[in-house]
Amino acid sequence: MRAIEIVFFWSLSRLFFHLRARAIMRLIRTHEHTTVQRYCFFLTYTRKNAVFCKKISTVWLKVALFWYFSDFFWREVLQNRKIFRNFAEVMKKIVVFTGAGVSAESGLGTFRDADGLWEKYRIEDVCTHEAWLRNPQLCVDFYNARRRDTMAARPNAAHEAIARLEQAFPGTVVVTQNIDDLHERAGSSHVVHLHGEIRKLRSSIDEVATVPLEGWEQHYGDRHPDGSLLRPYIVFFGEGVPYFSKACEIVSEADILIVVGTSLNVYPAASLLQYTKPDTKIWFVDPGMPEFGPWRDRITHIQKPATQGVPALVDQLIREA
Repeated sequence: MRAIEIVFFWSLSRLFFHLRARAIMRLIRTHEHTTVQRYCFFLTYTRKNAVFCKKISTVWLKVALFWYFSDFFWREVLQNRKIFRNFAEVMKKIVVFTGAGVSAESGLGTFRDADGLWEKYRIEDVCTHEAWLRNPQLCVDFYNARRRDTMAARPNAAHEAIARLEQAFPGTVVVTQNIDDLHERAGSSHVVHLHGEIRKLRSSIDEVATVPLEGWEQHYGDRHPDGSLLRPYIVFFGEGVPYFSKACEIVSEADILIVVGTSLNVYPAASLLQYTKPDTKIWFVDPGMPEFGPWRDRITHIQKPATQGVPALVDQLIREA
């Protein structure tokens, strides 16, 4: 009788897992799912089987079920090698380094162009710690105007393409010199702002103690929970860049680096390229012709505006994955 039970339950469990496995593989093979979703089916299948087997007290049945799944899994891996090659592709670490040229195509004024903001305002009056101490109200008014412009702007095709890149390659990180939130509003979820964020305020005594600001207007005199005056969360000239070390670490792990809309003239941010690995592919999207220096032989230059060059490059990377 014991032998009959063993044979019956073994046959039943084999049939159950076989049918479930085949159903999952049909889902995996459909073109409607991304490579990451296909891989997640495998992980889900493994986890559910493990939970099911833990409920079974018979040791031999546990071993048998895991053996069957392992055998099935590796046979399917051999038959679907392309899926796993594609998974390796989407796990590539892509870093997108953006500058003012990306936001300019959304209508936001740049600082360094011929008709930029520094042609209308003196840096010493609105963007230094001394200016904040000397005339904080002028600084507040200046950044209130920048904040109002940011809130009126909309993400452009370059922002949207970069967000789409993250959907295809989940490890994608944006490192930006821009203080606006257009990347986030386009859908990017991993964004490192090197020079601050216009939609936030910070403590006057702690450079990374920030609070969000509702609306565009800061009122001078408002205080941070630590008791200090709130000031715009902007890295003033002469101040350190709090997240530069983090940006260097991110860039050092990149398999692909895409540089968009920056002249590579603002330091220390422009020095990020020197932290790339020797085999990192570097794409540069900008209509200008900057000096690439020692990276000239490693850079592929797409001499187009961000709204044209970035969507085309993203389409290419997704197509080649």
